[in-house]
Order: sequence, then structure tokens, then C-alpha cells
Amino acid sequence: MNNLGKIHAVFLIVPAFCLGIILGLLGLSNFVFLVFVAGAFSLAIVFFSFEIRLVLLSIFLLIGFIRADWWIQTYGETNLNAGKTRVSAYVSAEPDYREFHTRLTLTIDGSYEKVLVTLPHYPEYRYGDLLYFDGVLVTPESFETDQGRVFDYKNFLLKDKIYFVSRYPEITLVSEGTRGSKVTKTLLDVKRAFIHRIEQLFPEPHSSLLGGLLVGAKASMGPNLLDQFRQTGVIHIVVLSGFNVTIIAEAIMRVLAFIGVLGSTFFGSVAILLFTIMTGASATVVRAALMAFLVIIARATGYESKIIKALFFAAFMMILHNPMILLYDPSFQLSFLATLGLIVVVPWIDSKLGLIPRTKFDLRGLAAASIGTQIFVLPMLVWMSGEISLVSPLVNILVLWIVPLTMLLGFIVFVFSYISINVALPLILSTWILLGYILMLVDWFSQMPFSTIKTPHLSVLGVVFVYVLYFLLWMILKKRN
Repeated sequence: MNNLGKIHAVFLIVPAFCLGIILGLLGLSNFVFLVFVAGAFSLAIVFFSFEIRLVLLSIFLLIGFIRADWWIQTYGETNLNAGKTRVSAYVSAEPDYREFHTRLTLTIDGSYEKVLVTLPHYPEYRYGDLLYFDGVLVTPESFETDQGRVFDYKNFLLKDKIYFVSRYPEITLVSEGTRGSKVTKTLLDVKRAFIHRIEQLFPEPHSSLLGGLLVGAKASMGPNLLDQFRQTGVIHIVVLSGFNVTIIAEAIMRVLAFIGVLGSTFFGSVAILLFTIMTGASATVVRAALMAFLVIIARATGYESKIIKALFFAAFMMILHNPMILLYDPSFQLSFLATLGLIVVVPWIDSKLGLIPRTKFDLRGLAAASIGTQIFVLPMLVWMSGEISLVSPLVNILVLWIVPLTMLLGFIVFVFSYISINVALPLILSTWILLGYILMLVDWFSQMPFSTIKTPHLSVLGVVFVYVLYFLLWMILKKRN
């Protein structure tokens, strides 16, 4: 018989808690849930014999179910009604500028309920503006993507307490910047000033790419260029997700490895902090930054096993705060998996890439980071997008080594341009060349035949099965080592 005592408690508690969350979000009745727990508990006793950890597992399974059920009961319904509505609301998130329109997240004044509104680019509204809304509220519905996947749009928005969408309502500005957090408003003002300055210094699409690298401002890149980044598997470097923060943090550590562990750890931590601040410190970015920081600590200390426990605990706290992110937040899911892959898989792959030499920029480490994270997030990406980029590993290796230097030069250009434009000119030219290198590679590889292939439909159970195989393979390799 297997002994649960050999497994660390956090690796039992967190999955049990997550299972309870899932059962609660799926709307299981209390009676069915209790029957499920009793059956699972009985089977566990048969296979493992009675252990105190079984009681602990049952308790956290129950806590997860109660937490999810409470969240649904509290925030699952809204006092608003679909249809024509007139109400005061304020801009509670950074405006999302798309190619032909702008999306605003409006919070009803005096409430937590939100509406996602589509508006023309002008007039412009900013975070904290109080508006008078007069339009039609529509309940968001699931839709089928170009790859034939059904996207649960309603729950994706519900995780952020967004209950309705509205297209082109009548909006009247009541007051500017009188609502919301002053700290957030200041951070977003800094980000806006940064993007504006970058647009003055660089032509398109170089300015949009640099804005995406430094602050996740990818909107002005246009759908065609964004599709090229997706096809080549490097879209993560220009989006605000845990995936790109983790990858960039790893790349910075690898490229700066020649200055020593303390130096690379310091600059990696500073880069994460600056990225978090300059992007407005949203909940998504803060979660991603925390996970990226755990990767840096794991690299600096070598305590991968302890950092994995810290990662599971961090994920536990995030899900406890908002249970919906477990099932309906792709950024959280990819962030967790990419971070876990960097800590668990990358060191093993690094040791097997003996043919790639150790260089000043640690090409072997970058290759290991690219391959390892791609393998670890692949099942989730296939389930989400229905596509696989065949050129992604190679393009990531060719691109990632230059990303930290491009980000550093871009930030220095921004600072020096306010001091002396003449002094900044050589740096502007150098940054333009590096940005051009990335754009050239992405364009060239995206034109290759079969750079991206569509995959058969992968169900949720299929994704779980693949990750169970990953876990078993990891256990076997760990035992051998």
C-alpha cells in the first residue's frame, strides 16, 4: 500500500482544495458533494489505509467547495437587469485600445458590479473618470473561436465581476479622475506618458513592439502583426500575462549570468518590479510578478523543492481570494504552469543540452528555458487555441536572448530622451536595430509553410491526463536521479 506520509502536505492540500473549488464552481448540490466526499474518503481508506492526512484532504476539499459556493452565491448574480439602462459609473480599469474601438470597464457607482463597454476611440476617457451611462446592457454569451473551440465568455468576464457588455452607448463625462485609486491613477499616467514618448521616438511597428515589451501595450500593433507573433509562438513577450513575465525574468537571469548569481538576481528582481509598476500593477500582473520572483529565488538559492512548495502555496492564496481564476483565467493558468516548468523541467533539460556551448549570453540556458516552458504549457495552449507552432522553440531561442537588452535600452532611451535627444540618438538607433531584428525574425518565420498547424480537439480530461503523465514521468526521473 502507498503511504501518503511520503508526500509533502502542500502537494496534497492544494490539489484537494482546487478540486473542491472546481466542484463548487460547477454547481454541485450540497448533497451530491457530500456523497462524493464520502465515497472518495472510503476509497482512500481502502487503498491507503486510514491516515490523518485523509482527514486533512477532506477538510480542504470541503473548504474549497464552501469558498467557491460562497463566491457564486455572493457575486454570481447581479441586481442590474439586461436591457435599456441609465446609471452613473466610473472607469475602473485601464482603457483597452483596439484597432477600431476602445473597451472600457465601468463599475456602477456605489457598487462592485461592472459593465464592459465598447466605444469609439474619441472622446477619450481615463481611469477614475465618472460617467453617465445610457445604453443597452447585454448578457455575454459563449462563442466559437476560429479554431472551433467554445469560449466561455460569460464566466471569463464574471471572474472580474463584469456582468454585462454594451456596444456604443451614450456616454456623458461627469467628472475627471474623481473615482478609483490615486496610486493606480498615478501608475497609469506614468505608463501613458511612457507610451506617448516611445511613439515620438520610434516609427511603427517598432514603437508598438517596444511598448508591448516594456508595458504590455500591444493594441496598436494591429491584428496582422499580432497574428505573426502568435504563429511563431512569441506572443508572450508582448502581452500582460504571467507567461511573459516569467519568460522575461528567466531570460534576464540567463543573459546576466556572467555577472554572478547576486548580480543577475538583483537585476532580475528590479526588472520585475519596474515591469509591475509601469504596467499599472493590475491583479493579473501582480500575480505574474510574484510567480516570476519565485523563479528568481529558486535560481539564486538552488532550493527548487522548497520554491515549488512556495509556488503551490502562492497559487492556493490566489485561488482562495478569487476562486474563478482557477477555471476561467488563462493568464493565471499559463503563469502557474510556465513557472512550474521553469523550476522543475528546465534544469533537467539544461543538463541534457551538452551540444550547445555555455556562452556569455548562456544560449544553452535560454534554449532550455524555451523548450521546457513550451513543453509544460503546450497541453493548455492546445486546449485554448487549437494550434501548435512548429517554429516556436527555435524562434524563442533566437528572440529571447535579445529581449532583456532591448528592454534595458528602451528604458534608458526613455529616460535620456528627456535629458538630451542628441545623447539618446545612438541608443535610439541601437534599440531600433534590435527591434527590427525581432520583427524580421517573426515576419520571416511566420511566412514559412506549416509554421502553425491545427490540432484535434483536446478535452479538459485530455489536458488533465497529459499533466498526470507529466507528473508520473517527473516522479520516475526524480527517483532515478
